[in-house]
Amino acid sequence: MMLVRTAGVFACLAAGLGFAESLPDGPGKETFERVCSACHSPEAVIGLHKTKAEWKSKVTEMLQEATDVPDADVTAIIEYLAKNFPPKSNP
Repeated sequence: MMLVRTAGVFACLAAGLGFAESLPDGPGKETFERVCSACHSPEAVIGLHKTKAEWKSKVTEMLQEATDVPDADVTAIIEYLAKNFPPKSNP
């Protein structure tokens, strides 16, 4: 239990000191940050790895009530996530 608390404290300190992993640059990043930050931190995707179909499903689920997001933005978000957070390959 103490190890979990220590790890949590270290993670908070590292994030506060700028050691946290950041989102990769690339096409769709600004759209992703703008649209998705309305509900949560865009950094929430760091560490997640999904196929393009899985990202499409997740983005569709998250935006199901956001009728003001243009289709081009949804596509840009899915492409950004699929390119930068693909499934991890098994060695």
